[in-house]
Amino acid sequence: MEEYMEFVKAIAGFAFSCMAFAFAPFVVDAGTDVPAQHGSGSTDRHIVAVLARADLPDLAIQNVDSGPRPASLNTTVTITTVIVNNGPAAVAAFNVTWSAVPLWQPGLGALYGGNWAVAGLPAGNSITLTATQVVTQPGALRLLVTADPLDLISETTKSNNSGQGEIGVLGTVQYCGNISGDATWAYAVFVPTCDLTIQSGATLTVSNGAVVKPMSGVGIFINGWMNAVGDATSPVVFTSYRNDSYGGDTNNDGSGSHPVAGDWLAIHIYAGGAATIDYARIRYGGGYRYLYTQNVVRNEGGTLHLTYATVEFGAGLGIYVTSGSTLTVQDSIIQGNAGNGIDFTQTSGVTAPTIRNTAFISNVGYAA
Repeated sequence: MEEYMEFVKAIAGFAFSCMAFAFAPFVVDAGTDVPAQHGSGSTDRHIVAVLARADLPDLAIQNVDSGPRPASLNTTVTITTVIVNNGPAAVAAFNVTWSAVPLWQPGLGALYGGNWAVAGLPAGNSITLTATQVVTQPGALRLLVTADPLDLISETTKSNNSGQGEIGVLGTVQYCGNISGDATWAYAVFVPTCDLTIQSGATLTVSNGAVVKPMSGVGIFINGWMNAVGDATSPVVFTSYRNDSYGGDTNNDGSGSHPVAGDWLAIHIYAGGAATIDYARIRYGGGYRYLYTQNVVRNEGGTLHLTYATVEFGAGLGIYVTSGSTLTVQDSIIQGNAGNGIDFTQTSGVTAPTIRNTAFISNVGYAA
């Protein structure tokens, strides 16, 4: 301690050799501001670099989970987290908070939240915390857990004090407007009730098992990015609002209606936009709009990667591609559309589309 005090005195004496200097003994952790009191009464602050103390606790979020996932709407979900103290010292009482933020629209605040009061945690030990929540919002919610959120405890590191998980809830979400940030559509049925525009710089992720049912005449327009990626057993589905085969009876009319070609407009990718569509079914698009070529998927100068996908039963072209676009279609099926399977307009110097291992079945017109 005496050597340390002499070191601090030497620094202060060098900077202020003509001033009186006095201080009281104190303990310094790594990165602590050291106040230097001068004869004038003013206080300057100097950062003293000291090695991190080895006798501190280290809280870490080891796991964050919820169940069941997905849960039915208006049922109870159990939230679970595991916290471990990796440090060599025990930690006294501390708080832990959790919050759940809907992901289907950017910028939404926490819908649910709570906290735990932990009496303490010995070095090398862990604790499992649980909470319950009745879920009233369909879709995916990001679950965030933070230990010592007010930063009241000195630890060897703070970077592992937070962890994330997910809550998934079944149901139907109606949406009208733009996607202006990052959004995730998962677990639920999503019904665009007016044109959906993914703005430049924004990303819409449509996860496996999600069903998107645009209402009559509604289109999906992409200036940013759309990643619609399912899997072999749980594909992403874009289909008619009247299609009960996917997502159930969304329009609540029993067997009173059935899907037909052209029930909704299209997926439309503009220049600068991009869409990756894997393990997906795109059905009953190609609706009519004045001065709009009827097609199920349109790539107008953007980038489209379509793999393990089916584009079917459209009231126009299956895929319409204008010059300047990038198109890859692989391991897919284009069938039952009222126009060419793929209609590609190419000018000199433009790269041709890449089409591999793709079946064209019963389209009206050419395959591609």
